[in-house]
Amino acid sequence: MTTPTTQPWDLERALESALAAEADVAEIDVHAAASRLEERLDRSRRTARVALAGAAAAAVVLVVLLVQGGPDDRRSAPPAEDDRQGGQVTAVVPQGAGLTDIGQPVYRVGSDGRTAWVTDQTQRLTGVALDGGDITTRIELPGEDGSAFDVEPVGDLVWVSLRLSNVVVAVDPRTGEVVHQVRTTGDRGPFGMAVDGGDLWSTAGATLLRIDAATGDLLDTIQLPPTTRAYDVAVAGGSVWVTDVGPPFRVLRYQPGRDRLVPTLLPASPAGIAATADAVWVAMVARPELLRVDAESGLVTDRVELPGNGLAVTATGPSVWVGLPEIDQVAEVDARSRRLVRLLQVGSYPPFARQYGDMLLVTSNLGGELVRVPLGD
Repeated sequence: MTTPTTQPWDLERALESALAAEADVAEIDVHAAASRLEERLDRSRRTARVALAGAAAAAVVLVVLLVQGGPDDRRSAPPAEDDRQGGQVTAVVPQGAGLTDIGQPVYRVGSDGRTAWVTDQTQRLTGVALDGGDITTRIELPGEDGSAFDVEPVGDLVWVSLRLSNVVVAVDPRTGEVVHQVRTTGDRGPFGMAVDGGDLWSTAGATLLRIDAATGDLLDTIQLPPTTRAYDVAVAGGSVWVTDVGPPFRVLRYQPGRDRLVPTLLPASPAGIAATADAVWVAMVARPELLRVDAESGLVTDRVELPGNGLAVTATGPSVWVGLPEIDQVAEVDARSRRLVRLLQVGSYPPFARQYGDMLLVTSNLGGELVRVPLGD
């Protein structure tokens, strides 16, 4: 494979101030992104003027206030269930969703079963009670403001990647103390993380790190090809899969014990990735489809058309969730039938959705909120 001579667009700084969202670390055409954002903001402003006459404009975007009051308030809306007309899945507003105002644009969320842990563009980690939605704690993190990105509760600790500070940290949620810090290398990341048993995997520049989630020991550093711009990570089929926003655009498959990297080339720049029993699912930043990559062969076997460009991807059982922030929706794809089965109209620029039992947690980036969506059968 030859090394490309052209350098990829570096949009991290260009998009950060405008979007303050997960998209700022992905590779997309800056002019197209700015155009889509401006169109979206114009629609938001028009909607806000009609729905809330006299509402004040925020610094960058006029947020449409769906509710007023505390974090346990509820919206009244149709049930969050499949709504098919002529074979098409139409978006519905979920009924009974609870909102928690985080106060800043939010990124990702993870839960230990009692508390949802939310990262935002400040340098803190916010704990939200799953039952009721009250903010229970705020933990200050080291590093630059806006660094906190991915979050993974493991055992008694909560791990956070600090994307602007070259470090992955573990905090004790009972004391708020940072108990482990693992330095990373390179000028990008760390970004995505994934848990496999007692191992925590994290991407950082052209490296993949394996960390003991209990002790904080750095167990392994895997060197990826020097052109790699690693973004997200998932574990499936005994392998670790990394999205490389490139160019070249690809998913890299690392097989522990064999010290081997196998690329799967993609038609566009990938973003989030998540694992199901026999596959990994990959969203692409500037193409409205979700790709299924077989965990055994490494081949792209299916493409699921989406109504908007995807960003973060998570999976719980057969349900694969994709954030579609540009259209204020999240999508559910069934891994068994490999079809789009549900669309939820939720939040303002929602990049991330993650299911825990019968609850879906959605980060509303521009709204600065965590949305707790009860899922029906």
